Amino acid sequence: SATRWLVAIAICQALAVVAAILLVRWPEFNLNLASILSSLAAVLLAWLQVRRHQELAHAYGLASHELGLVLAREKYVQTEGELSDFVGDAENAISREHTMWLARRDNLLLRRGRGERRSTWLRRLG
Repeated sequence: SATRWLVAIAICQALAVVAAILLVRWPEFNLNLASILSSLAAVLLAWLQVRRHQELAHAYGLASHELGLVLAREKYVQTEGELSDFVGDAENAISREHTMWLARRDNLLLRRGRGERRSTWLRRLG
């Protein structure tokens, strides 16, 4: 999970600080662990961001697919009732993605300690 990745990044950064202090104390030591550990922390952070992007791409791909299925039915709409069902299906496809976006956003806000802001924001939505 993301928490494990963040812990690994924090550990790498802390060890890099320790290694930098040790390098200052013993400059004759040939291996610069601070650089290696800092680079590792950067790689882990980049990987974490790639994974987040993949999750979003998957969610948006699914929403796009659902909207494509709804759009394929467009040419068969002939009555007002069918139009109403068609619009309702399109709204449901968008609503599912919007609900998932809100859940991801709320989860992020809660992890950052902004739960009060979340509830205020949701109250404004109605």
